[in-house]
Amino acid sequence: MDKNQILLSKKFWIPGLILTFSGLVMVVIRFWLQQKPDFFELKTFAVYSIYLDTKYMKIISNNIIEEIGGVLLLAGLFFLCFAREKNESDKTKQLRAKAILITVYFEFVFLLFSFIFMYGFAFIYMLIINIFFPFIVYIIVFKSMVVINSGIES
Repeated sequence: MDKNQILLSKKFWIPGLILTFSGLVMVVIRFWLQQKPDFFELKTFAVYSIYLDTKYMKIISNNIIEEIGGVLLLAGLFFLCFAREKNESDKTKQLRAKAILITVYFEFVFLLFSFIFMYGFAFIYMLIINIFFPFIVYIIVFKSMVVINSGIES
């Protein structure tokens, strides 16, 4: 199997940027500006839902800006993480492995900090942030390592 076969095509980089930016815009609208535009109010199928009452396998009315923003952000970050580099090599493969290991270390510290110092809804917010945190850390670490190593090799 080709060493790069499991990576996405480098063409996923631009869609990844677009999806990430779109997701960030929606998250900012919802959580920073605290807006829930009416056109996101839709009837959706819920496997499990708890608001005032618990519902299983029902159609519910819900403002889906949070869900759409989260899906766009997660998909965009995924594309950015796993799109091939322009010049993918054995050195890049090593950098990817190091970046994943460093990301796991950061993730451990973040979760440990959350368990020790965050309580109630603050802990729930940390868990939500933790959905996106590993992707963001990986992108920052990997891209930094690529830039640093390209400067050394030149």
